[in-house]
Amino acid sequence: MIKQAFGYSGRELTDDKTREKYDLPPNKLKPFPSDSTALGNTYISKDADWIDFEATVSTSKDQIAIAPGYLQKEWVEGDRRYFNYKMDSKILNFYAFNSGKYEVAKDKWNDVNLEIYYHKDHDYNLDRMMKGMKAALDYCSTNFSPYQHKQLRIIEFPRTAGGFAQSFPNTVPFSEDIGFIAKVDDSEEGGNDYSFFVTVHEVAHQWWAHQVIGADVLGSTMLSESLSEYVSLKVIEQVNGKKKMRKFLKRSLDEYLTSRTFERKRENALMYNDGQGYIHYQKGSLIFYALSDYIGEKTLNNALSKYVKKVAFQEPPYTTSINALSKYVKKVAFQEPPYTTSIDMVNHVKEVTPDSLNYLIKDMFETITLYQNRVVETKSKKLDNGKYQVDIEFKVSKYRNNEKGRIFYGEEERDSITYQTEDMKKPEYSVFLEDYIDVGIFGEDNDEKEIELYLKKLKISSIHNKISIIVDQEPIEVGIDPYNKLIDTNSEDNRMKIEK
Repeated sequence: MIKQAFGYSGRELTDDKTREKYDLPPNKLKPFPSDSTALGNTYISKDADWIDFEATVSTSKDQIAIAPGYLQKEWVEGDRRYFNYKMDSKILNFYAFNSGKYEVAKDKWNDVNLEIYYHKDHDYNLDRMMKGMKAALDYCSTNFSPYQHKQLRIIEFPRTAGGFAQSFPNTVPFSEDIGFIAKVDDSEEGGNDYSFFVTVHEVAHQWWAHQVIGADVLGSTMLSESLSEYVSLKVIEQVNGKKKMRKFLKRSLDEYLTSRTFERKRENALMYNDGQGYIHYQKGSLIFYALSDYIGEKTLNNALSKYVKKVAFQEPPYTTSINALSKYVKKVAFQEPPYTTSIDMVNHVKEVTPDSLNYLIKDMFETITLYQNRVVETKSKKLDNGKYQVDIEFKVSKYRNNEKGRIFYGEEERDSITYQTEDMKKPEYSVFLEDYIDVGIFGEDNDEKEIELYLKKLKISSIHNKISIIVDQEPIEVGIDPYNKLIDTNSEDNRMKIEK
């Protein structure tokens, strides 16, 4: 697979100690999204803005060469085979070429042609990947905006080129090891179906990158990677149901918590992240999934749809190309905006967030906020009427990290609330709490599968809490944020088996 770009942007040494060893200055931090002078380029390409694309590619006589766009012509000259591709609309200056001895699986989603180019012996997961394409196209088209192309293709490439997939306009190169030869766990408990999951994520990029593209400033990858990963989680939820989402959310949380301990520079808040994968993938997916749970999936997606309509396919107000003057006049005449930023997107979310949940915006997007929620003790007893009383003692607190990773409890006087009793040797602190936290009680059905007996968001304003809840069936386990939707420092202590 060949990706095209001029220069070596993105390939500089990033570790400051290594740079110091070679007498290089520290890397410069990208501008903040509030810097209006920095919004003239996308974070993907500084070589050009939206381009007209046409390419003729030659390859070996027995291979198929593929580029973004639609095949216009194919021919053979001597021992070379030629393919001419042309896109019918402008695309980002971001494209790749692939070639191989491919078999082709074909299908359709509505009027969109679907194709998977694969090595003939690597047909294990074609159905999963085709299902993933359809699921992503359906979810994104329904919730955000129409799909902009008439075809969608996945192309296998060998793992020697890397273990990743990457979305280009209507074309998704996909490593063999995470898609085509991945062994998927089909047991009832289920493993992580990477072939399906990654396919959904990459197709979602046709919206979150190829329709909405952020400026080359801090936080731009939230608009592409976090939102594509959010789509993956929502599609998985549709397939598996909400009750089975815990392992996916817990995995993302644990990966985020582990990765942040290796941060060698600084951890930024989500909307100001500096392209840090553990933030825009793992934390970002958790944040948007949790937000959809708090304000409603439809409400969040309507806000995102409004945002897409505002900024999709936008261009900057100026350009450095040869035709700068004429393009500038044209763009000024139509008053086109600069490239979008995380601030614009978060403002769209703020518009639909109830006042009682405004704290989520600050906690999720604007700061690095972590919870320390845990179940302390729980008991149950059977009542005379056959129901069960469940007593739960639990703790809820949260803190913030500054740019150096140090803990603090907010800037406002009310933030540093304390709780102390006679048997406590030192006080406990938390950022001001008026938070809505899931409290869950779980039982088992006749097949010993977990069922929800109670799940409700309760308003919590104290660090230490004791509550009693009546349920209709014998309880087995309780949980505080039991599905690990929140950014919690320990994913293991949110649940506890009930003491009988």
